[in-house]
Amino acid sequence: MQNRGKQIRTGITAAVLLSVLLTACGSTEENTDFTIPVEPIPEETTDQTDAETTADEAASSASTDLSDPATPGYPMETSEDLTLSPAESAGYILLGDSRTVGMYWGVSGDKSLHTVQRLVNDSVVFDAKEGIGMDWMNSDGIPAMEPYIGQGTRIAILMGVNDIGGSHTAEDYVTFLNTVGKTWTGQGAKVFYVSVNPIHEEAKPTSSTLTNDAIDTWNEDIRDGLDEDVSWIETNSIMKDNPEQIVWHDWLHYEPSYNLFLYQTILNAMQQ
Repeated sequence: MQNRGKQIRTGITAAVLLSVLLTACGSTEENTDFTIPVEPIPEETTDQTDAETTADEAASSASTDLSDPATPGYPMETSEDLTLSPAESAGYILLGDSRTVGMYWGVSGDKSLHTVQRLVNDSVVFDAKEGIGMDWMNSDGIPAMEPYIGQGTRIAILMGVNDIGGSHTAEDYVTFLNTVGKTWTGQGAKVFYVSVNPIHEEAKPTSSTLTNDAIDTWNEDIRDGLDEDVSWIETNSIMKDNPEQIVWHDWLHYEPSYNLFLYQTILNAMQQ
């Protein structure tokens, strides 16, 4: 079995949905696991285990209530189409499907686009399309984003929900992720795979065979196969543990307000 990549765990508690508080925990085996729980604000944090740091000690632990209209930067002010010759590399790249399109809606306030290949606020690339999977990622997604990869770029891949049970397996994804991970880290970037997040099984159409059990198996197979060039961001299990906090748009997607929270949480995780 291949070595696991670094794993990042993102927590969502019932007390406060939109407050991000970061905590790092110690390593297991050869790689480092990180726990990033969301805790009530402004209450004082409770004691952590010896393997964890307190909120005050954690890097980049400032809390932001993204639901507050006064929160600076949201919705983001500038957005432009991607180009094959950007002036400089991006700080962050989010490569994904309709769920990532939903994140763009939450961040930008613009719900008109169903294919998003745009640079937001000169630093964040959104590269996503509704209803797609690995084939689009290879044919259109990656060519659009690659000119923006440079030293320090952080790349999050939020793909897979449309491929579960389809022609592309978790093993296919592992091969792909480890290949691009090696290539992009060689260019000075950091690469992350974000767990496929849950569906609302009670509301899903009878025509869908997708289940949360299948998502769990997919996530486990990919996490176990990642090498050291790809870090893991875990959001699925904590969302399932706190279902009352999820703001559903339909059985598969989340409302922009919740996507905005996930967006900020993922960016915080990539900064660790």
